[in-house]
Amino acid sequence: MYSDSYSSSFDPSGMIAGLVGGGFFLGFVIFFFVFFTFFLVLLLLQTIALYKMAQKVNHPYAWLAWIPIANSYVIATIPSKPFDLINPTFLGGKCHVEDRNKFGIYYLIFLFAPSILSMVLGVLSVIPVIGYLIAFLSTLFYLAYFILTYIVMYQICKDLYDVFEDTQNTTMMSILSIIFPIIIPFYMFILSKKVPLQ
Repeated sequence: MYSDSYSSSFDPSGMIAGLVGGGFFLGFVIFFFVFFTFFLVLLLLQTIALYKMAQKVNHPYAWLAWIPIANSYVIATIPSKPFDLINPTFLGGKCHVEDRNKFGIYYLIFLFAPSILSMVLGVLSVIPVIGYLIAFLSTLFYLAYFILTYIVMYQICKDLYDVFEDTQNTTMMSILSIIFPIIIPFYMFILSKKVPLQ
């Protein structure tokens, strides 16, 4: 009475493939959620620590610690000493900024320079002959920028850490902060519990 044509045409491989695909998607969603949550916790930890550090040194714009890009200004201006790029005589002493507030503005410009330059170079690169030269020069620029970023980041971390801890410890922590940036929020949180030395 019943036909076996329906039961014989049933192929479970499609159902298994759907379950496997759904499992991979669910795994991706869970991984993304865990990663995103971890990132938000680190961001919140660093923001709270930076805000407390800025308050302890009576920074006039401590509230900027809560704004994601503007907090770079606070990080750069918490130390009150002049900014020297590793050595005050580096490049003939031209990498010395006496006013830390000016350096904070320079640092924000430094952070956005590659984005602005890439837009300009992207437009100029369509010029037939000059485009190849621009592509080569932009590669050299980004390589130099990459190296300079790590040098500036080291000095900013060192200056910031020196405000709250002895210089011997801060040199190693600054190097570790560049190699493993994930430790920055934790170390800043530890430093935020301390009294400024300066």
